[in-house]
Amino acid sequence: MQIVLSDIEIGENRRTITVKGELYKVFVSVQPASNKGMHRDYEWLRTEYVDNGKTMAEIGVMCGVTPMAINSWLNKHNIETRSRGHRKSL
Repeated sequence: MQIVLSDIEIGENRRTITVKGELYKVFVSVQPASNKGMHRDYEWLRTEYVDNGKTMAEIGVMCGVTPMAINSWLNKHNIETRSRGHRKSL
């Protein structure tokens, strides 16, 4: 099926769209572009992981990358990682 943008109406709450009169629920995760690539920055990554206690998965979601990419950058920056399943209590 080919859909033309003029055939799409976005609901006020941005959780629904209507395509050619048919209603659909929207399941889209939108991440701010400002965090893209931030996982490569030592200070930002250290602050999020060590000081704020975020997990690799949480940081990955923030940056649009996998937890393994975060792990890789933590290792490149010699930031000590926590054991699996352990989250530093704040």
